[in-house]
Amino acid sequence: MTLSGIGGSLVVAGGALVGIAFVAYLDGAGVGFGETNTQGLIVNAALGALALGLAILAVAPPVRGRVVHVGLALLAAGPASELTFSILVSASPDGWVPGSPVFLLEVGGALAAFLGALLLGVALARAGGWPRAVGALLVIATLLNALLTILGSNRVPLPPHTALAGLGLAVLAEVSVGVLAIVGARAHRSPDGSPR
Repeated sequence: MTLSGIGGSLVVAGGALVGIAFVAYLDGAGVGFGETNTQGLIVNAALGALALGLAILAVAPPVRGRVVHVGLALLAAGPASELTFSILVSASPDGWVPGSPVFLLEVGGALAAFLGALLLGVALARAGGWPRAVGALLVIATLLNALLTILGSNRVPLPPHTALAGLGLAVLAEVSVGVLAIVGARAHRSPDGSPR
């Protein structure tokens, strides 16, 4: 398997773990950052797989281009910072403290991921073919989540689980990038399995 295929597989595995966490949350389990229960471990494993997979794809992207490399690297910073935040919060006796330096880590990672998703989405949309659809999905998910964040921070009442649906769309977009890498890795192999 190529490096791109490995990265794509990790992204897809991370997306599957996020799906498991979604089901646990909808079933009433406490799921979140800093949790030390089984659901918290699932969230941390998902963040780790997404961060590592996206970082690998930044080195061996499914579509060539400098903007794709930069977008994937920035996008990988999001789950990496969230994982670090989750570990630090669970290790802290006080838990999460708003305004602490740990909070800045989370915000910085979210901003890097937002910029990376936009850069990657636009670059993929310009590539044509199936990458165009993946890029469009990534841009739509990113802009929708930005809008939901702005509305939520201004205390605009939203239907139940709206933020969860936005997050689900973002994870689906990231998983689509992983699938694109896996399919691209297979397309670049000869029938006997050796790289072309």
